[in-house]
Amino acid sequence: MIQRIQSVLLAIAAMLSVGDVFFPAWKYTYNGETEIVSGMSITSAADAHVRHFDFFGAFGLYSGQYAHIAWFVLSLIISLLLLATIFLFKNRLLQIRLCQVGILLIIAQIAAQMYVTLHGPYMALGGGNATSTPQVGFVLPIASLILTLIASKRIMADEKLVRSVDRLRD
Repeated sequence: MIQRIQSVLLAIAAMLSVGDVFFPAWKYTYNGETEIVSGMSITSAADAHVRHFDFFGAFGLYSGQYAHIAWFVLSLIISLLLLATIFLFKNRLLQIRLCQVGILLIIAQIAAQMYVTLHGPYMALGGGNATSTPQVGFVLPIASLILTLIASKRIMADEKLVRSVDRLRD
């Protein structure tokens, strides 16, 4: 049954995971220069310069490039895993396990995102007039985590219901 509420929750969580790559996660302002960090790029508003990451070329942008790549790759893996989980509705135990794996991956994604946003080169600027504010992309993995947790609980409730009915039938 694809129309179950947990399938809808997993689909929304997968969309949020993909959206996390595109929406800005953090905004830094120092001496009039603004940099916006997202899962795919770092944008400097002062010179309209966007630094995209070349996954097959040289990684010389900054010290956290591997965490940035991990953030991007984990977002894609999580979205594919959650979408695959939707279509395994006949095997609820496998669905529960995949949701648990998805939860662990989302936690790893949040950790990578925290590392990139809080340990980038722009954080070293500091000073009294430096500001740093979270954006909508910072909240998306947390919402995805909550939705995946709720979906996992709903799948477990379905499994318990099916097992109780099977016991009554026997």
